[in-house]
Amino acid sequence: MPRREQEKKLLIQNLAKYYLQKWIEILKLSAWQISLQVSEKFKNSGKIKRDYRYLHAKMTLSAGLLPEQVEWIVCHELLHLLIEELPNLLFVLKERLTAQEAELFSNAEEGIVERLTKILIELKGEQNES
Repeated sequence: MPRREQEKKLLIQNLAKYYLQKWIEILKLSAWQISLQVSEKFKNSGKIKRDYRYLHAKMTLSAGLLPEQVEWIVCHELLHLLIEELPNLLFVLKERLTAQEAELFSNAEEGIVERLTKILIELKGEQNES
């Protein structure tokens, strides 16, 4: 990996660690064990895999993120942990839903998380200004 890409990946990783700790505290998720990986092979901006039984999660972020995107993505992925009932309900209902219904359900979860992320980031910005 070229030096410039290594430096960018390290920057994204350091920012992600900082924002991960910050948002774990804000969202009261300290009971969770959350590992973080930044990968140049990962094509999505971010993803979190969760195990609610053991309160473990693995967050993967793209090394291609811009530094100004990192906080948003970290907050967004952590919010998926807060609305855990939705994915659990989807898992229970999976055999009863059509593929289209399951997709609608999944899209609804993503929409809720997007709106909550926007609200929280804006509120945080307002607090920093005062």
